[in-house]
Amino acid sequence: MKALQHLKYGDVGNLDECLKLTTTEQIPSPSSDQVLIKFHCIALNFVDYAMVRGSPFLLRFLNGFPQPNKSILGSAISGVITQIGTNVTQFSVNDQVMIDTSEVQQNGIAEYIVVSASHPGIILKPAQMSYVDAACLPVASVTALHTIRDKAKVQQNERVLIYGASGAVGFSCIQIAKYYGAHVTAIVSTRNTETAAALGADEVIDYKENENCLGEMNEKFDVVVAANGSRSIFEYKAVLKSDHGRYLCCGGSLSQIFESILLGGVMTLWSGKDGQSFGNVYSTGIREDMEFVAELMVNGKIKAVVDKSRFGLDTAVDAFEYILSGKAVGRVVIEVVSEQQK
Repeated sequence: MKALQHLKYGDVGNLDECLKLTTTEQIPSPSSDQVLIKFHCIALNFVDYAMVRGSPFLLRFLNGFPQPNKSILGSAISGVITQIGTNVTQFSVNDQVMIDTSEVQQNGIAEYIVVSASHPGIILKPAQMSYVDAACLPVASVTALHTIRDKAKVQQNERVLIYGASGAVGFSCIQIAKYYGAHVTAIVSTRNTETAAALGADEVIDYKENENCLGEMNEKFDVVVAANGSRSIFEYKAVLKSDHGRYLCCGGSLSQIFESILLGGVMTLWSGKDGQSFGNVYSTGIREDMEFVAELMVNGKIKAVVDKSRFGLDTAVDAFEYILSGKAVGRVVIEVVSEQQK
């Protein structure tokens, strides 16, 4: 079995020293309550290349310090069940599935994985959905759903601002906010403006043309989502409606995330019952929510934004090199089983 091992932290220029594809003869076997899944596609997420870099630095205490001691890259996967345990009844051999392995703590850039059949982050893949699209659904789309629907509780005709509205979560936030009837303003970099508009954003702002675009805004928003970037929580507060305005941080720099954690509760209390609220979103795979966003995708309400590049397991290091060099627009997918082999 082939698997990508994370040996040390690094960046563009020394990734060959950081990541190594290894081969073992043994394929894992499921216990009585587990299933064995053969991977078809792995969609890389922000946390994967953050783990490779070891940045934010706090990740090194979660993944190993001074060097990584866990190989837990890759958590958004599609594949086929090839073997089931004796007690498994909810799945069968040859079932096509998609899975969020972020809570499993196993290497997700490999050929196989064994997980509990009762794991909440595994669902059947709709037959009409490609393996590439299916791999893009776990983690990012569910995080966006939890942010827009569950935390922000976005309503019809509300004004929603999404800062860093590109990448896996940002693009998903645009689409899910539009699904719930919001007017969406997306702030992205130059290379993502066309994609943000194509996904339904009503207004698109290029922050590369004006780094102070937040500070110069005259409009107030019902909901502000920080999906990426590195802005102060007070900058977001300034563009938030004073009456029931909701701010959610679901990504970005360490300082942006920490401010929402450390200051969000205090600022919410200070604003009073009918004032502004500030919070953050950490999301893991929940079966019902994964099924919901899968249905949205099948019905054409949302779609995966996939970069035109293609990588296999043998070129997985190149996939990280490509992402970290800033060239990607949309999800970068590692195809363990090529389209010709499916």
